Amino acid sequence: MSKEPISGDKELDRVLRLLGEKAIRKMARVSLGKGLTVLARSIRAVVPSATTSGHSNRSIKKAIGRRNKKNRRHGFHEAKAGIHVGKKSGAPHAHLIGLGTDHRYAGFSSRQKGYRGEARRTGSAIAYRGRIEANDFIKRGLESANSEVLSKIAQEFERQLELETAKLYRRRR
Repeated sequence: MSKEPISGDKELDRVLRLLGEKAIRKMARVSLGKGLTVLARSIRAVVPSATTSGHSNRSIKKAIGRRNKKNRRHGFHEAKAGIHVGKKSGAPHAHLIGLGTDHRYAGFSSRQKGYRGEARRTGSAIAYRGRIEANDFIKRGLESANSEVLSKIAQEFERQLELETAKLYRRRR
């Protein structure tokens, strides 16, 4: 195996076959992780400032995380970034800001019974809690980082490929 850069599909295919399935999975997992980090940072950068007292955008930023794991049932990697993803803690209400809510009232509890929902009184006073408009900060973060994420994944895959081919070269000598 030569130390020259890999060029062409046939040569890349040959090198990937020599590396084996385990090394390819590792390279893909590491590359996806680097891209997810860029994506999560981009989403955190566009989190809106708090409009109500007692809330901060810092806690919403803490709630944005990433996860890159193997689906054991199907054998492929699932990679995602967003609110309450991975081992992140933070604002328990962050998803309400990202997705929005309908008009909310306290003093009722709803449960599904048959084909229709049924509202039951909880005994507390009925109070209007407001409505939250959906904020599209996740979409804006994704759109702003889309090309950067793809380039980071490709760049990291190339770096991992160089490392793995160097290992393969050392083993074959």
